[in-house]
Amino acid sequence: MTTPDAASAPRPSLNGGRWGRSALLTVGSAAVSAAVLGVLWFANDLDAGALARAFDQVSAAQLLAICAASALFHIFVGAHKSQCVLRSMGVPIGFREALAVRLGADPLRLLLPLRSGELAQMLYFWARKDVALSRASGLAIFDRGLNLFGALFWLALGVALLPEPLRWLQAATGCSDALVLRIAMMLLVAVVAVIIFLWAPLSKPATAAVSRVSARLGRVLQGMTAPLDELSPWRKVFFLAYGIVFQTRPLLVCWALLWAHGVAVDLDRLLARASVAVLAGQLPGTMAGAGPRETALVELLDDGVTAPEVLLSVGLWMTLAVNVIPMLLGLPWTLWFVRSLRRPGRSVEEDR
Repeated sequence: MTTPDAASAPRPSLNGGRWGRSALLTVGSAAVSAAVLGVLWFANDLDAGALARAFDQVSAAQLLAICAASALFHIFVGAHKSQCVLRSMGVPIGFREALAVRLGADPLRLLLPLRSGELAQMLYFWARKDVALSRASGLAIFDRGLNLFGALFWLALGVALLPEPLRWLQAATGCSDALVLRIAMMLLVAVVAVIIFLWAPLSKPATAAVSRVSARLGRVLQGMTAPLDELSPWRKVFFLAYGIVFQTRPLLVCWALLWAHGVAVDLDRLLARASVAVLAGQLPGTMAGAGPRETALVELLDDGVTAPEVLLSVGLWMTLAVNVIPMLLGLPWTLWFVRSLRRPGRSVEEDR
């Protein structure tokens, strides 16, 4: 609800100061990615000539087909997933608008660090769909959470099926018991699913307690958890399944790139290792996940037969095909999207 002094309150925006800070953070993210890749390069004593030969052995037609399929899936299926989430929460939006928002926001999500692109998308629904910022943030978190759950599902399944990925987890956790790690991974997925389904009865006492301390903070928390509170169990099942299906894209892209580089990897063996790379690519603080993604692929798929330079080439092309190229395709829509964030007379005070 807008208060009488709403007109004088500051509107959230991507102003000059924010752009300046984002530019500095973007440079920092690129530096982190470069540093991780540098450590990978020197730790494995990689050869520039071998990397160039790995790039050259893949035909342009193969790369074009892989990148095109990845981009189309990312844009159209991703827009449909976002539209389903929004409409389920009562936000009136058609597929064309959801598609335009995804195209316009994607370059910002790529170029701005620390999920600033998600902030811009939240501001769009605040400005154009009368969605409170706290509720819009809840929708963004829920949508991203579906992707994380899908990646976690494939990782847990791969670890449960294969012995090889356990070596990495054993080294990372210090636990040598393979059965314990397998059970822990599947339990982790089960716990996440149970929390999602039981969130509404669990969150109401917490929200009530926070509201007694601060009514405004309670309303913000209620808005941020709205999808988990309001969606029916069957709708949650649908979205969890959608997240799992959506996360098949990076796995299939990785498999296709390995095939294009002439690397034969069984699909079941690829499952867990590529899932680790997918999750590593979602770590914050890097540019489009570059660095951790390539490191995971080189370290986990190195079988002593395939040259590490080939695996690095796969990782670099995976970053381009999964993140960079699909998101940059939205640049023609970005100017429209940024302009649409402006709505005179509307302020952040509506959350009060």
